[in-house]
Amino acid sequence: MQEIQVKVKCTDKEVSKAISYWLLHFQKWVAARVYFVFPLHIVVASLWVVRIDEVGDVSSVAFWVLCAFIQLCTAYLLPLGNHQKAYSKRKKTVYTFSDEQVETQSKDTRSEYAWAFFAKAHETPAAFLLVDSQEFVHIFPKRCFENEGDLEGFRTLLVCKLDLLSVKKGRGG
Repeated sequence: MQEIQVKVKCTDKEVSKAISYWLLHFQKWVAARVYFVFPLHIVVASLWVVRIDEVGDVSSVAFWVLCAFIQLCTAYLLPLGNHQKAYSKRKKTVYTFSDEQVETQSKDTRSEYAWAFFAKAHETPAAFLLVDSQEFVHIFPKRCFENEGDLEGFRTLLVCKLDLLSVKKGRGG
């Protein structure tokens, strides 16, 4: 198979969309917290607000709002912020994908990774996401591929080397 080269420079918006998509669609525990636990805490806090007139105690409301905020931060905002910080430090990087390995080349560094370093891959409507063994998400916006042939070749390579979880097109991300 030929090598596929991809020049990647992600914008802040692309990083936010890709990581949000990954957290909410592929990390079920995050989705459960964001879609269920966080709203549940807000509902309980709201019910306490109704009771404040009777009880006069706002500490319960503050407790439930704090719990909701902690759930949201630990499950969603913290990982999102960490990835944004990591990507803001990266300059344009050229990735070369082959049957044997993944090679990265930037102004300052050059690295080679065995395919075994990557645990899984996901395809979103706007990007490919490679998740490494340390749960860091490598984002490859589809706009960075030179042509449809490279895009399809990359998809085929991911299916051969990793479990690619394809996502239906048309949803945000």
